[in-house]
Amino acid sequence: MELWDVFDKNKDFTGRIIQRGSKEPLTNYKYTLLVHAAIFNDQDEMLIQKRQSTKSIYPNLWDITCSGHQLSGETSQDTVSRELKDELGLNLDFEDDIPNITITSSNLFTDFYIIQGIDVDINILRINDEAVQSITWASKDEILQLIDEGKFINYSKSLIDLLFFLKNTNGDVINNGNQ
Repeated sequence: MELWDVFDKNKDFTGRIIQRGSKEPLTNYKYTLLVHAAIFNDQDEMLIQKRQSTKSIYPNLWDITCSGHQLSGETSQDTVSRELKDELGLNLDFEDDIPNITITSSNLFTDFYIIQGIDVDINILRINDEAVQSITWASKDEILQLIDEGKFINYSKSLIDLLFFLKNTNGDVINNGNQ
């Protein structure tokens, strides 16, 4: 049984906890937290995973490197570390990191962590067979094609563009007057 913390519109914990799959709706300006990690290599490719056929949502579809809901009591950083370890066997510490971007949608905060500059050999990763069928490196164009073919979770193509853009700019989106 997974328990999720509920946050207010300022991303502060409300003291309320809900159970995954609860039929109790979240009221306006109440949110749970989802995290994604996007790992990039030096060839400008993102590590993507194919979700298991037994997953309750988006079975058999390709997805960003890893993702998962925050469990009650975890920070966003704890969650991204747990998901990377659980799904891919990667031990990375995010204690001093903040998400590169947070997107707010209906009753959900989604934190994205962009990871680059680490040497990831996908041939030795320990993937969790209960969650992940396979992993591979993919270029932005390959991911966009998978979306067009209905083989990738139906993220907005602009989100994929944004993740690649932020990777290529190290998150620096303000040019401070430099053209």
